[in-house]
Amino acid sequence: MHIEHVSELDKRKVSDILILPFFKGKKEAVAAFELPKSLGVELTTVLDSGDFSGKEAETILVYSKEKKEKRILLLGLGEEDKISLE
Repeated sequence: MHIEHVSELDKRKVSDILILPFFKGKKEAVAAFELPKSLGVELTTVLDSGDFSGKEAETILVYSKEKKEKRILLLGLGEEDKISLE
């Protein structure tokens, strides 16, 4: 298994899965990064449905139409103000 971190999603390589972190927002999950338009469209249905709130350790798998990856895993980080480096 090879895991790679990228600071800009547009520069990512082709992969089996893309893992995206989200914070728990007051009403809905909030991306912990700048969401590219292509992915935003792809994830709108899941995020608008309320099925994923971004609470800590929550996950949801989305099958993607993107050419770079077939699956996107949304990973909940919990409330942003409660995150620490530890």
